[in-house]
Amino acid sequence: MALLILVNIASAAQSSDAWLKKGIALEILKKNDEAIKACDKAIEVNPQDSDAWNNKGFALSDLNKPYEARKAYKKAVELNSQIRSLEQ
Repeated sequence: MALLILVNIASAAQSSDAWLKKGIALEILKKNDEAIKACDKAIEVNPQDSDAWNNKGFALSDLNKPYEARKAYKKAVELNSQIRSLEQ
């Protein structure tokens, strides 16, 4: 039910936050391909959304795509110095 609500929110509002929340919910449900698409929509709306980049990295990592995940994490760190780099 919560996922359905998030889907409706994301469809109705073109905010990066709504798409990010949808991506997080999908990633938790291990629907990683869909989570990546939602994060990509969040990034499309707001390319500076470090949380969307970070969550995309989680989903890519879960799909065993370390190179792509690292690129997403690196972008998240670049945008938000509060996120710790995995290389530190």
